Amino acid sequence: MLLNPRIAAELHRAWTDHQNNPAFGKDSRPIPLQGEFAILIDTMFQASLLKEEGVSILSGVAWISKNDFIRFEIPKYRETELCLYFETPIEFTAKNLAKMNGIVNGKSGALLAVSDGDGVVIWGICYFAHPLKTLNEIPAGIPCARHFSPDCPMVTISGVGRLEITRGSSRLGLIENGAYLPSHVDIITYSIVGKYILKKFGIETNGKSYRNNTEANIARTHLSCIRYMVEVLAQRKQGATIIIVPNKETTSGLFDTAWGITGNIEISILQQQKIKYEEEKFSGMLSHLKVSETLRNRLRSLVDLSKMDGALLITHDLNVIGFGVKLKAPKWSGNVCQGEIPYCICNQPLEFSRLGTRHNSALDFVGKVEGAIAFVSSSDGPIRVMTKDVDCERIIYWPDCRESKFKK
Repeated sequence: MLLNPRIAAELHRAWTDHQNNPAFGKDSRPIPLQGEFAILIDTMFQASLLKEEGVSILSGVAWISKNDFIRFEIPKYRETELCLYFETPIEFTAKNLAKMNGIVNGKSGALLAVSDGDGVVIWGICYFAHPLKTLNEIPAGIPCARHFSPDCPMVTISGVGRLEITRGSSRLGLIENGAYLPSHVDIITYSIVGKYILKKFGIETNGKSYRNNTEANIARTHLSCIRYMVEVLAQRKQGATIIIVPNKETTSGLFDTAWGITGNIEISILQQQKIKYEEEKFSGMLSHLKVSETLRNRLRSLVDLSKMDGALLITHDLNVIGFGVKLKAPKWSGNVCQGEIPYCICNQPLEFSRLGTRHNSALDFVGKVEGAIAFVSSSDGPIRVMTKDVDCERIIYWPDCRESKFKK
């Protein structure tokens, strides 16, 4: 083996934890043996080092038997099989993966492989689409396209010596530079940061579900907008502070700016129209597409305002209070602690005294303005979130809210 056996052990442990943690709501499935993980990742790693006719290898492999695919995947996750089957299974080797270079990319299709007792073979190819998201470029689904990525270990080659490890729509981690880097949980969900964002709207859940479809659509749309803004910040890798507050009145006397403004960029109007289309499936689809595109562009324009030196202050309905503002809240002297994150390899607590003005001014502001939520990004680091837990009179923070980033 080229990879250190420790990596297979770490991946097996991560997979087992992911399977057994109720927070992820995963179906009960047979957990592959550690040795099977070792064969899968080492063969894929070897393939990533090869070239076929001068072209680097691009491929994705899902580890699942034909019986399990038919028994588990088709009834719940696929409208039809949408598979090609090899009449004679192909030996699972790096050389054969190189020969089949490019026929799947791991994003819309994957080779299907498993240990059959006599060896490891590739027995088929399956095709799939990723789950619908609220701000997708095409915010719609159709029954005949309901084919999800298999709920099994899948490894995708994304560069020389670089492997992405996924399970269905969840990304578990990355193998890079000879190490396994686990991904962190998406924290912009109702159960973590989302409940603070949605509190202004009076939205709560009954267990794991929203109280009704209207609240569910409002929550999904609003959280998708916040998630999209974070995604834009992450792509730009810029230092920025964006703070959401209940209303302008709560910030009186707590900031200065040379860029006084009035007006409205009307994101809430687009959100309301988006929610309306979400509730009326398949009606006005072209208009729905245009609203989604306009909403994405408007959110990008909103994030653009954070490029100015200083903070961007916005209301809960994403209207601008001020940009390029200098925060001047009194220093927060209370407790600061990390918020809970399911299935998290916890970092050392942040020492805000060691961080710069951007983080500390946001911390003080959040401590003063009840209901404020701050997103603070660095040009070369994570995007942190902080808000005040009024019940406990403390500030809680999350060390990174970027989606699908890997701990280093």
